[in-house]
This record gives sequence, C-alpha cells and structure tokens, in this order.
Amino acid sequence: MNDCPFCKKSGLNLLAETKSAIVFFSNPRLVKGHLLVIPKRHVEKLWELSKEETVDIMSLIKNYQQNISENIAAGCDLRQNYRPFLEQNNLKVDHLHFHLIPRGMNDAIYAKTDDEQEGLFHKIEKNEVEEMTNRLRGV
Repeated sequence: MNDCPFCKKSGLNLLAETKSAIVFFSNPRLVKGHLLVIPKRHVEKLWELSKEETVDIMSLIKNYQQNISENIAAGCDLRQNYRPFLEQNNLKVDHLHFHLIPRGMNDAIYAKTDDEQEGLFHKIEKNEVEEMTNRLRGV
C-alpha cells in the first residue's frame, strides 16, 4: 500500500471527489477523456468494497459514463481488471479502479484492437457451461 500511486494522490488530475471515491483523468490515457474512478480507501478487489463505497462508486460511474456519452464521444467503455498475477507498474496499479473510456467507431483503440476481436471469441459448448457453472457455484 505504501507504494500505491493512487493512495499518494500526487500528480492526479482530479475531476471529482465524494466521501469515499475520486474521479480523475487517466495518465497514461488511451484516448482523450479517459477517466479512472477509484475508492479513497486502498482495496484491490471489488468484493472488498463496503456497501456505501459500492453505491458511491457506481453512482459516479453512471453519471460520468452518461456525461461522456452525451458530451465527448458516441459511446463509453467501462472496464475493471483484477490481475494479481501481474507486477504493479505504470500501466497496472494494485488499487481497485474503473476505467471510463470514451469510444467512437474509428477511434485509436478500435483501429488497434476491436477489429481483431472476432478471432478472440469462441462459441461456448454445453459441457463448458456445465463445468463453469459448477466451479462458480463451488460444486
């Protein structure tokens, strides 16, 4: 936690703050208007949030996703990654955060990734549904 750049809050381009969360511009960013929403309290996992923090953060996400979609871009991706198998670096921070990324049909992200997505997706088979259902239910 001592090396968490989000907890230090130095150099963050703050946009909004509530009792339990902050919104700031991502740096580095993927596209103009890329925002991060984080809890003020240091947590790494979504399930570690309190009910109050969850409501506060989801309210911010809802409001800023609508704002981005109405004022900046045609759409807005919402992403949250949990990858404890990766070391923290300038692109991966061990503090729960949500990305709000303005999107348009031919933006820089689309040009590099979205047109390749078709090859990433696979049809789900019935045995996989059964296996994953059992694992997720702890059976």
